[in-house]
Amino acid sequence: MVAEALDADKVDAFLYDVTIDSLAAVGSSNRPMARLQQWLGLNRVPIANGGYDVEVFEQGISYRTGRAEHDPKVAVGLRQRLGAQSILAVPLRVGHERGGVLEVISAQPDKFSDDDVHFTEAVARWVGMVAHRAELAERVACESAL
Repeated sequence: MVAEALDADKVDAFLYDVTIDSLAAVGSSNRPMARLQQWLGLNRVPIANGGYDVEVFEQGISYRTGRAEHDPKVAVGLRQRLGAQSILAVPLRVGHERGGVLEVISAQPDKFSDDDVHFTEAVARWVGMVAHRAELAERVACESAL
């Protein structure tokens, strides 16, 4: 629904996976660009590689570009193989913890506006709350089973 609302080619929820020290796409939209991303292996972002997604995750500051081909923070695979032009990434907090990044991508240049940033940040807050509640429910279920 977020991809439709923003007329984007792909939306991902990248969550931090401590076991591989990477951001891993767990909630990708079902669109051709998202399927290509998985096929290319671009659905994981090692923290050690840096880039805009890692900065958003570590610093908690949203990022937007409309000309990915000129942005050194954008991985070559995203630009050249995936065809990403416009990228919007916002921090995703789960409870009081850094949880990951909500990312929106379009093949069109200069696609996303300031309003789109605010909308995506609101969506990320909602996704973070839902993920936190799911974690709490899982904990309660595990403790009840003991």
